Amino acid sequence: MAMSKMDIGPLKDTMNCSICMETLDDPRSLPCMHIFCKKCIQGIIDRHKGGRNFPCPICRDDCPIPHQGAAGLKVNFFANSVLEAMKGLEETIWNCELCVQGGKIIPAVLQCMECNEKLCQSCGQSHKRSRLSKSHLILDLTGDRSLNAKATINMLSQRTLYCQEHINEPLKYFCKNDQHLICQDCFAFSHQGHKLENIEQRAKVSKENLSSIVDLGKQRLDKYTEGIKTGYRKRDNIQKNIDDSMATLDGEQREMHAAVDAHINAMKARINNIGGKTINNINARITELETEKKALDDTVLQLETLRQHGHAADIVYMVPEINSKKEAWSSTAPEIDINIQGRIYVDPSRVNRGGFTFGSVWGER
Repeated sequence: MAMSKMDIGPLKDTMNCSICMETLDDPRSLPCMHIFCKKCIQGIIDRHKGGRNFPCPICRDDCPIPHQGAAGLKVNFFANSVLEAMKGLEETIWNCELCVQGGKIIPAVLQCMECNEKLCQSCGQSHKRSRLSKSHLILDLTGDRSLNAKATINMLSQRTLYCQEHINEPLKYFCKNDQHLICQDCFAFSHQGHKLENIEQRAKVSKENLSSIVDLGKQRLDKYTEGIKTGYRKRDNIQKNIDDSMATLDGEQREMHAAVDAHINAMKARINNIGGKTINNINARITELETEKKALDDTVLQLETLRQHGHAADIVYMVPEINSKKEAWSSTAPEIDINIQGRIYVDPSRVNRGGFTFGSVWGER
């Protein structure tokens, strides 16, 4: 679904850290593709000092602890791009940043997506004519924060990403030897003889792979949804069975003498004990499935967002994680069965001329 046709709320939600519940600060990706603040995930790593792995706070997958701690985890450049875009659109009225430097206050009507600068019409025209910036993507500011945000997000995949070392050089290649995104200068100075892939060509293939893994994730989500529904149905059936059993005993109780009350109450307690344990077990299993589904849903949303709005470099950068996740999802089916038995049986008490026989209650074994 195109971002222009949907609320950007889900995308904004992916920009929140699941640990501190605040907007991501220096976002870092785990191998399972869940994203956290650098300082937050460092706190998790610190709790596992001396170990080689730590569990993802969302999906509980084991993640190797880098030698540098959280600083050694992958920076999520796509998340940084989204955060930067949203941060620049928090206000609805802006002044031209170039004119302000010259002591003038002129409303901005444009934003350069490459420089992240707000410009007036005149400065914007000069920006478009400049040899250094004529290829930059320019966004028209509408005054509507929501529309501006949607337009900005839609343009993320079209912008040019520049090398952090050679700031005027666009990223062009993925070095397979060093697993780095590099520019032409990087190749000339330090990557000659290495195996390179063109980012655009690699991303085209990777995006097809990304689409297939998103489909796999959605199929798994459907299975979790089905499993959870089955769990609720089983729980309701057990509860109905409990209610029916209690009704049977209530009918018996009305017919029996007061002296039988103690035994009847003991039978009720037995039913509640058997049924309660069964429901607790089912609820625990449902909670597990819901937790796994939520973790899977977060991953699918990250993949979906990357597929729709990620820059080619963003996609290529995440290829190892994408392939790893695809292999994991393709090779194993989600375990969604709820194999918990708990039917309750009641042998009712019997009253006759010769006396009465106490009933009994037992659960399915």
